[in-house]
Amino acid sequence: MIVIDYDPEAVRFANINRALLAASTDRADYVRLRLDASQDVWRQRSQELTGEDKETLVSPPSWTFWDRKVRKNTWAWNSAFQHFNTEPKHPDDPFFASDYLFDDGLYNHLSRLAKSSRIWSRVVDLRRDDEVRAFCDDMKSKHLPLGVIDTSDVPSPSEAGTSVAAHYVMLFSEYAQDDTLFLNTAPARAKGVVWSYFAFSNRTVRGLDETMLKRWYDIEIKKIADSPQARALLDDPELTTH
Repeated sequence: MIVIDYDPEAVRFANINRALLAASTDRADYVRLRLDASQDVWRQRSQELTGEDKETLVSPPSWTFWDRKVRKNTWAWNSAFQHFNTEPKHPDDPFFASDYLFDDGLYNHLSRLAKSSRIWSRVVDLRRDDEVRAFCDDMKSKHLPLGVIDTSDVPSPSEAGTSVAAHYVMLFSEYAQDDTLFLNTAPARAKGVVWSYFAFSNRTVRGLDETMLKRWYDIEIKKIADSPQARALLDDPELTTH
């Protein structure tokens, strides 16, 4: 798994979080390390790690960054993830069945990736063609295929927009396999924070131009926004068969 973002602080978050996942013994231990553990505890647990994760966790600036930007940065978390640290118990609760702080299966998957050094991160601005191509060229040189490209809610109107999304997807498409998925999220019209998912396979994307792909993004986002239920759409037949 490779985490990319245009913001260096988001990439720094990913690096520290990977180290915490690698150092943790189980989900409850990870939650303690993430939300409550002191700098001394981080330093002690770093001795169980190696390489970049050890350097990250033993570093005092890492703990200071995490304490200030994650634990105490309530405004930023409240604007988008205000419920992430609260256990979802009912299907209507925000992040139900998708919050690895409270789901053993999700935590175990991420923890295994972290412990086996299979989580990487780098700064990439999807709005810059040269950075997208450099990233894809690097992946190709390392014989790492593009499996699922999850750009979260980047295509939404409040972020980069569907035009930018259509453009960078077409760039990725040149390097992707037929079964590569371009995965996105959008908020459903429901109580709380309920995310729906929609994806297009590269097999489908290759037959489009940017204008048509932008139109598909607009249609899917509107469809999800008008629905009171969470949805999961893959190569939506309402689009791909017309």
